[in-house]
Amino acid sequence: MNLIFDLNNVQVTEFGVGFRDSSSYDFFQVPTDQKVQTILQNMILATWKAMKENSSTPKKYSPAEKHASTEYLYLEIREDILCQSLIYLHQANNLQIDISAVNDLSRVLCYFVKLTDTQNNQLTAIRRALQFKAGVKKKFMRLGKDMLEVVEDNVFRLDNDFDILIDAENIHIWRPTSFEILGNLQQEILDAVPRNVNSIKEYLTFIELDSIENYAKKHPRAAKYLASIKEQKLSGITYTALKQCCEETNVRISTSGDRINIDQKNIMGFLEVLDRRRYQSNLVPSEPESFRASSREKLDK
Repeated sequence: MNLIFDLNNVQVTEFGVGFRDSSSYDFFQVPTDQKVQTILQNMILATWKAMKENSSTPKKYSPAEKHASTEYLYLEIREDILCQSLIYLHQANNLQIDISAVNDLSRVLCYFVKLTDTQNNQLTAIRRALQFKAGVKKKFMRLGKDMLEVVEDNVFRLDNDFDILIDAENIHIWRPTSFEILGNLQQEILDAVPRNVNSIKEYLTFIELDSIENYAKKHPRAAKYLASIKEQKLSGITYTALKQCCEETNVRISTSGDRINIDQKNIMGFLEVLDRRRYQSNLVPSEPESFRASSREKLDK
C-alpha cells in the first residue's frame, strides 16, 4: 500500500493542536518556524518507514480485533466511516490560527501536522499529546556561560513519530489504541449500533435483533462485534447453517416459526458466531471440540 502523497516534495507544513470536550473537537493551527517544520516532516518520514517495515500489505482495521501496540493497519475513508472528527481535521482548510492554544495544555488531546505537496495532495499526521504535555511539567536545565541554568519558558516535547497518517483514501494506523482514543471510537461505535443493526437486518431477516440492539447500546464489546459483523459477508448465511453453528458451539437460541431469538445470556456468544469467532474442531471425530477465538485472520485459499 502506498501513500497518496509525495513526501519528497512538501510545499506547505502546518502544525496545530486539538482539544476535545465531552462530545466535540476543536482544532487550532499554531505557527512554527522552519526548523520545527523540518522536524515534523522527519517524524512523518519515520512513521511511514516504520509502517512499511511492519507490513507491505496491512490488514484492515477491525474494532473487534485485538491489535499489537504498534501494528500497521488501514481503514478506508467512506461516508459511513467512524472517527468523523479526524476526517474533519484532514479535510479542513484555513483552521483558526491561535498561538495561545498551547497555553492550556491540560485540555490538549493531540497535536497534528497537515502537509501539502506540489500536486496539492494533502496528508495529515496526528499524535496523542502525552510527551508533548509532559515536557511542561518537568524542570529543564541548560548550560549557560559557566553554569547550569533553569529553563524558565515552557518546553514542549515532540515524539519520534505519529500515531496515524491520513491521505485522500485511507487512514494509515500505526498505534491502534491511540487511533481509538483519538477517534473517540468507543462512543462512536455505541452511537452506530442502530445503523449497524439495520444494515445486518437487510441480510439476516430471520433473526430477532431488537434484544441485541438494546444490549449493545450499553455494552461496548457487543457494539464492537456489531460493527465488525456489518463488514462481514452476510448474504450467504442461511437459517439452517446459523442454527447448526450455534448448536455446535454451545450458543443457546430459541426459534419461533422461521425466526431465531436470543436471550441476554447468550447474546455475546451469538455475536461471536456471526463474527466468525466460535468454531468447532473435528480432528477427533468422536470428540468434537468447540473454541472461541479472541482474534482471527481469514486465510486465503
